Amino acid sequence: MSADQVEQGRGPFLSDGSILVELRRCTEGSPVVAASEAAQACYSNTTCPSGKTLDVEGTLFRTGHHTTMEHSYFTFVIEGIAIGDVTFGLHLTHPFYNTDQRSGRFCGEMFSNPDMDRIRSYIETYWPEIGSTLTMACLKHVETGVYYYQHHLVEATHLAEVYLEKERPHATPQLLKNARKIAQEQLRMFIPIIMPTALHYTIDLITLLSLWECAWTPVLRSVTELMRRLVVKKFPEVAFAFKEERRLRKDWSPRCHVLPFMNKVAGLLPKPQVHFAKPEYSSDFPANLLGNAGDKHPVDRLPFLPGYMNNNQSSVVSAVTVSIATMGQDQRHRTISRSEPVLTGQCYLPPLLARISGAGAKLQHLMLSWHYLNENLPGPLATLLLPYGAMVRYEKRANVNALAHEQAKRLCWSAQEEIFHLSLGLRNQLVGRNCPFIDLLEPPCYRTGKCGEGARYCGRGLSLCGNADKFFGVERTV
Repeated sequence: MSADQVEQGRGPFLSDGSILVELRRCTEGSPVVAASEAAQACYSNTTCPSGKTLDVEGTLFRTGHHTTMEHSYFTFVIEGIAIGDVTFGLHLTHPFYNTDQRSGRFCGEMFSNPDMDRIRSYIETYWPEIGSTLTMACLKHVETGVYYYQHHLVEATHLAEVYLEKERPHATPQLLKNARKIAQEQLRMFIPIIMPTALHYTIDLITLLSLWECAWTPVLRSVTELMRRLVVKKFPEVAFAFKEERRLRKDWSPRCHVLPFMNKVAGLLPKPQVHFAKPEYSSDFPANLLGNAGDKHPVDRLPFLPGYMNNNQSSVVSAVTVSIATMGQDQRHRTISRSEPVLTGQCYLPPLLARISGAGAKLQHLMLSWHYLNENLPGPLATLLLPYGAMVRYEKRANVNALAHEQAKRLCWSAQEEIFHLSLGLRNQLVGRNCPFIDLLEPPCYRTGKCGEGARYCGRGLSLCGNADKFFGVERTV
């Protein structure tokens, strides 16, 4: 594929042979001119351009005045990148991005019929040093996870149908058709996160520069280099910012802390774990600032209204143990800070799999297979061979407004079941501590009795709304 090709209806794109990166759109005009105009607005009594462009490199960039360079945004479409290189790469650390990623629930073909040649190419492109024997072992591991997924899909779909009807008495026929999607969602715990995905990824110029300099895996270094080349090709005047000698070359991957008593026996966890670490909120939290459903849905107004600013000074710290699948969903809440993730060596056994004979043993087998591969592979590649169900542990810190936004989304029954149980576990612990802002931590329907999801109505009885014991005292299978 030519680096200079432009497909009709698409922007310019580049490929390294495994991943394609396209510059779909960007802020109009030169980033250097935009930075110059922004800087001049700070030092003159007019916001109109003077016709003179400042020495952006010398007066702004080198002196660290980078906010002026944040006015230029770029939207990239990235195709063929591994799921794990998004979760432990593009989405891992900083909050300065917007992203929309291909859904594993709605795009089940990516799991049921994967392109193994593409996965082989991915491994050979970024880790050629491991050789053919280890490459074949990696592919065999992936094929095993896919086989387990395919083997149990029919049974899991049937179980999902049964529990949808049982747990959601008002489900529409359309919702009941989601049984296969829900089965796919839980069965993906078998699927290694090396599976290719795609996403739209929007960042500003300084974020691209920072990510390009800090890229901590071979894949991230390649993808950010493709991004850089696309931007510099369109705007050659920004090339000064990208200095090759500033790029970091040290790989990072999550550490694996296997508990001593496990001795490589992959434990299964039937629920995510959350431990409320410590309160960092005032005991005299102002009751008149607890908000209402109209301030959270359909537009979240809590971070924007002055009356809620004090909520930002109170926070909740929790330590969570969740699957990589749920970690990826958790990363969507970018106003919440997280510590470095650590692998526990365990795996999440979701409710449908727990009801399928032999599924738990297969999940353990897959994790044991990963433990042995992990001893012989570079860390970033070993990470990509983890199944979606592998558990990670990290600490979260959320101010009250951020926590309210998270809980409103994740205590909805349309949320994936594991992240629902995680949120419910934290809420229950806060109730037990007489949390003064507990009324903020609920989905919108709890107060209004009306579902805000429209056609995606979960099918629960809305008569439960307002009754905390019945509404939150639940177990979910699907």
